[in-house]
Amino acid sequence: MLITIRSAGVQALIGEANALRQAGVSRIRLSPCSHGFVDMLRQFDAVYNHGAPPARHWLVCAPSTCRGGLINGYAHRRPGMQFSQDCA
Repeated sequence: MLITIRSAGVQALIGEANALRQAGVSRIRLSPCSHGFVDMLRQFDAVYNHGAPPARHWLVCAPSTCRGGLINGYAHRRPGMQFSQDCA
C-alpha cells in the first residue's frame, strides 16, 4: 500500500522512526529541499537505519531550508498542519 501526504508544510517525521516501524512502514520518500538535503539524508540514515536518536537539530534547521514550516500533525492524530515536538 502506498500513502502519500501532501501539504504546504514540511512533514517532519525524523522523530517518528519507531512509530512508523511499528505501523509496518518499510519505506518513506523524502522530497528534496533546495538547501541542506544531503545533510537531511545523512540524519535520516542515522536515525532510521542505524538507530541514532532523532536529530532534533534537523528539526530546528528545516524551516530555514524548506518552505512552509514544519508539520507532523497526522503522525500524532491531530490536524495535519500542526507541529508536535512530542517525538521520541
